Amino acid sequence: MSKFLKGFTIIELIVVIAIIAVLASIVMVNVAQYINKAKDAAIKANLKTIQTGAAAYFTGIGNGSYTGFSNSAASDAINNAGGSAVVTPSSDGTVYCASSPLVTDSTKAWCVDSKGYNKEGICSGGTCFSSMTAVQLNGLISVAQDYISAHGGASNGLDGTAEFSNLRQILGDEGYNVSNNSAGEVNNSYPGYETFCLGSEWAIRASKGNNYYCTGSNGTIEGKPHIDSTTDPCLCP
Repeated sequence: MSKFLKGFTIIELIVVIAIIAVLASIVMVNVAQYINKAKDAAIKANLKTIQTGAAAYFTGIGNGSYTGFSNSAASDAINNAGGSAVVTPSSDGTVYCASSPLVTDSTKAWCVDSKGYNKEGICSGGTCFSSMTAVQLNGLISVAQDYISAHGGASNGLDGTAEFSNLRQILGDEGYNVSNNSAGEVNNSYPGYETFCLGSEWAIRASKGNNYYCTGSNGTIEGKPHIDSTTDPCLCP
């Protein structure tokens, strides 16, 4: 009496192979995600190394300046992880920022700077900003300084310049409410009181929902609450 060994049918083999292929693809996707997250972690860690090295350079070799600072080892490590390290000191060397695109999302970048910033952001002019809106506002500082210098140290009429008007239009199109205070001009933007700004002090604010920015004669500030009657409206709080 003959005995036959029973094997898998072609259909069964195809089903098994298909299941293995699906499982393998899932594993590969997860592995790739973990690898990219590990690369992002390496980029962030090496940017932190750059931040630490910059502080040592400033107080040491730099003699109070970030001009000429670089960290080739950390930058190479970032580049090898799939990022692209860029260190940007300000024109006068008093501040710097460093950033790199992230691997998991190349539209986002990690940024560190001399003021302690260490998160997603945009590196511009030696400072990290959380958004292009903040970069645009910060760019007004040099415009305002030039204007004030050319007008005897006073900011009267500053909000009538083309730069301010253009920025108001841009921010307005993005849904921001913009207010400006400059010397000798009454502020009615905040309910309940009026305020004069004196001398060369000035401030311009933009807000939309919980996003708040203030740029003025004492710098740019992000994420601060709206001004109140206890705060000088000519300065960023």
